[in-house]
Amino acid sequence: MLEYRERNRNKHIISDNEVNAFAWAGYYANCSTILVNGKSYEVFHVTDTEIEFKDGTYLPFGCYAIFKNDDEIRFFDDYKLREVRKENPLEHKYYCFTDEQFLTGSFFL
Repeated sequence: MLEYRERNRNKHIISDNEVNAFAWAGYYANCSTILVNGKSYEVFHVTDTEIEFKDGTYLPFGCYAIFKNDDEIRFFDDYKLREVRKENPLEHKYYCFTDEQFLTGSFFL
């Protein structure tokens, strides 16, 4: 399953494959909030950069989609996410009328 849902400009990506969900969430959000399988993330895209962490490790020069919430920060290569989207198109696109429709099925994982 791979679905995009929208209600009152709130966006939600639902998938039983986590990488597919993040790939499409990166497509629909930049400098904004999106739900991925029921969890809220702030999404930022950075281009042509190298990311260095406090422990001295780093991500090499590239383009990244960064997903952040209170529990975690996730980094994805933006070019790899584009490949995932090409190989895994959305199965359904819904515009919901109620919060229940918006959240239904989002916690099945």
